[in-house]
Amino acid sequence: MADWGRRVFFGALLGAALGVLLGLGLARLLWPASGPLPSAVPSPAATRQEPTPAPVAETTDGRDEAIVLIGALYALDGDLARAQQRLAALDLDDPAAAVADLALRHAQAGHAQIATDLATLASALGAHQDGLLAYVATATPMPTPTFTPSPVPSPPPAPTSTPTPVPPPATLTPTPAPSPSATRRLPTRQPPTATPPAAATPLPLEWDHRVDLLSPPIRLVAAEVAPGQTYWRLVRLEWWKASEGGNTLIYISTLNENGRPVWGQPVIVEHGPQEVLYTQPGGEYGANYPMASTLNSYIVFVGGDLPSDRVTGLGLGEWLGGLDHNTFVLVFQRSKK
Repeated sequence: MADWGRRVFFGALLGAALGVLLGLGLARLLWPASGPLPSAVPSPAATRQEPTPAPVAETTDGRDEAIVLIGALYALDGDLARAQQRLAALDLDDPAAAVADLALRHAQAGHAQIATDLATLASALGAHQDGLLAYVATATPMPTPTFTPSPVPSPPPAPTSTPTPVPPPATLTPTPAPSPSATRRLPTRQPPTATPPAAATPLPLEWDHRVDLLSPPIRLVAAEVAPGQTYWRLVRLEWWKASEGGNTLIYISTLNENGRPVWGQPVIVEHGPQEVLYTQPGGEYGANYPMASTLNSYIVFVGGDLPSDRVTGLGLGEWLGGLDHNTFVLVFQRSKK
């Protein structure tokens, strides 16, 4: 009986020892020690940090993109008051300094066109920094062609007859007077001279490059002609925005080889279907067409038997969807390739 009691006691001790060892092994595997335990757990109020507000003078990426867009629009329309209104909506502390700083950053990054637009706007706002002077754009007025009429030759002066004086008699003996046919000099009739035709005067292309910055831009599609072939060539394109007298019209003129107007010439305007206009005297331009749709809505070229250059992308506004009043002036000349 005593031997059985000792077996039970030693079995219990052995089981307890095995349990302790097994528990320590599991603890080492599942929860390894990572350093001393903190003496106290901080309260949530002690660990919470208040967010640091961003400086008011710095602009976010969204503001930078808006300033770049405002600079591009100012380069298109030159309307400083509208640009100031757009900048005021961004709630900037110093709009001129913000525009100048962004221009310098784009200049250092090699973005010349963006830097030019921003530097021009910053200069208009009164920010003058040495690093921006090289990027400020200077507006160049577009030349206006003048048509010089061909000189008209003056008629030759009318010949005049000069009578020959009768010499006095040498003696008292009367001398028979000479016959009228012997003394009268007949005028020499000048042969008629044909007026040479005026030489053809091809005009250079005058293109208002502001239309290259519209969205989408205006494009010129040249006519496909062979050398020596006669065709209608665009020699002038003007764009008037609303502040310059834009009135939603497309004006079209057609000139001959010598720069004189051609009346009765058909002109085609494509706006879905084709509409045919005819140039007529009575105004500075031969024909006009009213626009009612945004950019990229109208195509204009000269009709008839000859090929013609085409102007595409015409319409209202300065970007797709805009309906601001503007005007296009197109002049075509009959030329040889």
